[in-house]
Amino acid sequence: MSFKHGSTNNTVRNNILCGGRRGAFEFDETASFNSDNNLVWLADSRAPFASNEGTKENFNFAEWKKRMKSDSASLVADPNFANTQGPMFDFHARVAQVSRLAGPLDVRGDLEGGARQGKSVGVYDTSR
Repeated sequence: MSFKHGSTNNTVRNNILCGGRRGAFEFDETASFNSDNNLVWLADSRAPFASNEGTKENFNFAEWKKRMKSDSASLVADPNFANTQGPMFDFHARVAQVSRLAGPLDVRGDLEGGARQGKSVGVYDTSR
């Protein structure tokens, strides 16, 4: 996710994110955001967790949590999606820790139209 050019007061919570070459988060000094309760997959193991475009500073996950006071309840792991090979994609995450990541939810239903049964990360309720 990219937060730049004065983008402020953003919240990233209860998501499954895939970070590329510049990490899961890219930002500059003019932006502000908070994030937590996310499952972050870094597709390139050499990529940073986050990068500051203005200072060219990169952060691994431990540095990010300590310095930015963010993502204390997040997890970096491969979500192990059920099926990423089409034609029938299935993006249910099959990671045991996913249910413990979720914070309070205002969303009452999941992507399939089912009622949420407690806390869950992403568009599917993983507690069923």
